[in-house]
Amino acid sequence: MLQGDAFAKIGSTTGTLYVANNLVAGHSYTFYVVARDAAGHTSAPSAPLTATAQQGLPTWSPSPSPSPSPRTSPSAGSACRVGYAVNDWGGGFTATVTVTNTGATGISGWTLGFAFPGDQRISPPGWSATWAQSGGAVTATNLDWNRSIAPGQSVQIGFNGAYTGANTRPAAFTLNGTTCATA
Repeated sequence: MLQGDAFAKIGSTTGTLYVANNLVAGHSYTFYVVARDAAGHTSAPSAPLTATAQQGLPTWSPSPSPSPSPRTSPSAGSACRVGYAVNDWGGGFTATVTVTNTGATGISGWTLGFAFPGDQRISPPGWSATWAQSGGAVTATNLDWNRSIAPGQSVQIGFNGAYTGANTRPAAFTLNGTTCATA
């Protein structure tokens, strides 16, 4: 991160994702990446990237709290709508799933469920949820930072997947066991 005229190391990760914490909303920050291999050799710095921190975005913890049980029910009077959009490149795809609380009360803790009609397979880990698949049945369970969905609000989650034959869209989606409308 650029501090004055010099860069300061702000963190490291062994994965492909790093979330910078303790940034001030509205301030711009410049970042670059240096990779280290198993032998300890470092790469040249990447090209710099400048981004402006936004207010109200979720924070991330490297050790998320355990997810709630899939038996959690939506709050009384709640309802849901699910949008499922796919970017397909023949044999592989990226799916973006938008879950909207259309009810009058908030949802605290959620598990989205659906079944693939073909041989589609998710490629974990996916993003913004804990993804699991058994046969054609798929579940996505909230992370700690997106466990609550207020009335009228949405969460967007997604995954990469692979298939042979047709990549047919799931016919129905459930949220905590309750069938959702589809968008």
